[in-house]
Amino acid sequence: MSKKVFLGSTSSDLKDVRAVLRNFIPNLGFELICFEDPKFRKQAGKHAHDMCLDNVLTCDIYVLVIDEKFGDEYQGEKKELARRSVTWAEVEVALREDKIICVFVRRDVWREKATWAWNRDKRINIEPYYAKDIRVFEFIEFMATRPKDNWIDQFDDVEELKTQVKNRLLPMLDQGQ
Repeated sequence: MSKKVFLGSTSSDLKDVRAVLRNFIPNLGFELICFEDPKFRKQAGKHAHDMCLDNVLTCDIYVLVIDEKFGDEYQGEKKELARRSVTWAEVEVALREDKIICVFVRRDVWREKATWAWNRDKRINIEPYYAKDIRVFEFIEFMATRPKDNWIDQFDDVEELKTQVKNRLLPMLDQGQ
């Protein structure tokens, strides 16, 4: 049985990236879980954000792609996840469930995060040029400071991202992780 990969990201700023990865990841030999798939598990009477969290529970690997937007704030039933983005809430579930997490960040955002961190430490607020919300930087920092699965690959374009995703995922097939 193939490993299941959940594709996590904001959607509006990464439509093109998500479309490419939706075709690419299954071709590597993984079963893909993503909200665009008609087979994405849904449950009547449940908030859409909580359905996303439920689907994270079914994956083996969570692939996280971060770009310029923070995304919608989580509005589901788990009050401890309030003020997080839906994607961040998904990651919290993946962490609690000890899922493997692979993180990829657009290089422009990664570079801008360094400027944000430098100025934050000096208590200087900046208005980012590329990122649409400084909470994106907080999310990246949260991921980078995890005790494991805190390696973050940066990418400039979808072709570079595909190579990095392949390099991260294929060894998991070989090692039976």
